[in-house]
Amino acid sequence: MFKCNFLILFLFLLTISKGQVLDTPKSVMLFKEAGAEMTIGFKKKFEKNAEYKKHYQIAITKYLDAYNLDSTIPELTIYLPNLYFDIQKFDSSLFWSYKLLREDSINYVQGGSNNYLYLLENLGNCYLLLGDLNKSTYYLKLNYKLGKKQFERTTRVSNNAIDTTNLLCRLALNIDKSQEYKQLRNILIQKKVKTCDYAIGLLKLFQELHYSKKKSNEFSLRQINIKIVQMKNNCK
Repeated sequence: MFKCNFLILFLFLLTISKGQVLDTPKSVMLFKEAGAEMTIGFKKKFEKNAEYKKHYQIAITKYLDAYNLDSTIPELTIYLPNLYFDIQKFDSSLFWSYKLLREDSINYVQGGSNNYLYLLENLGNCYLLLGDLNKSTYYLKLNYKLGKKQFERTTRVSNNAIDTTNLLCRLALNIDKSQEYKQLRNILIQKKVKTCDYAIGLLKLFQELHYSKKKSNEFSLRQINIKIVQMKNNCK
């Protein structure tokens, strides 16, 4: 009986130790290599060179290897949600966003986190491109609500806000045209949702979020309303 209990305890300790420090120096080295690959990929993306995805994938692999060697370095996983998002692996981006969100929530409450709001935004953007406007709306609105409270503390919140609303508008206007959104179109077909109806929902959310932190530009709002009416008339 004692041997059995000892074995159970040993297996339990082995389980909880998994992912803890194994080889910190090598982990740090891989982290630096991953950052270098990410930088190359970012430059290629800026140049509209499709090879950026190859460098992002190498960076992801190195970040994951570094994490497996030493999961106690918090910076290791910060870039994973965004890298996965940029190569359109949204499920993986969601996984790491949720994981980091749980780990970062205490730091956020204590005022020591710069990543919590970014992760909320990333969750919202992932769901946008997975055809789930309800979940996207929840996370984007929560991001804006919390961001409004911290607006004076960090400019990162306002930058995220601009990025998100730009994505909403760009997606709404190009959902039927861009090869970039082919995956989303296929998802909507499977859900039996018209792309024009989805685009209308995106523009309505764009309206709500874009003007939530500043005085409304009546001319721009009127333009958006006209576009929504046009979309409704053309949506068959």
